[in-house]
Amino acid sequence: MNVKRIVILVIFMMMAGSVSVLGIDQEPVDPVDWREIAPFLINIPNWDAEGDAEGASVNMMNFKISNSERDYSDGTRDLTITIVDGGFVPMVYASFTMLKGFEVDTSEEYIKSTTIQGYPGMKQYTYATKEGSVMALLDGRFLVTLYGENFENISDLEDIFQFLDLNGIAALGN
Repeated sequence: MNVKRIVILVIFMMMAGSVSVLGIDQEPVDPVDWREIAPFLINIPNWDAEGDAEGASVNMMNFKISNSERDYSDGTRDLTITIVDGGFVPMVYASFTMLKGFEVDTSEEYIKSTTIQGYPGMKQYTYATKEGSVMALLDGRFLVTLYGENFENISDLEDIFQFLDLNGIAALGN
């Protein structure tokens, strides 16, 4: 995993402060090791994986997180899938929490709530750059994010979720 991404993630989490996550009252737990998350970043039909899944487990101050990600390309579009286990530490889910309940639709972009395989989600799409992301929060703990570039519409990005075993990811927390 790119060191820059880890640093950005840690800085974001520190700046986020303590944000309540969807009203879930869970005591923080140790996240699963990133090596347990990585196998869920499978090969996606019609996409070329750009290497193996990478990951990191980070312990900083009073929180621990694990995440794994993998990049893909289909020749014209790029896709990154990231899975984060924040162990119920609210600040890890700050980006999702801040977007939840916030919807906007402009001539430039939109942000909307959605449901993905029964899990709460958010989707964001920017028309000019054809960039979008779709997030699903599994059992208040695992945040799965698909980020795509050069996508004509967000539904193509949402469709990729069908290949991911979201229930299997959520079960890692049991």
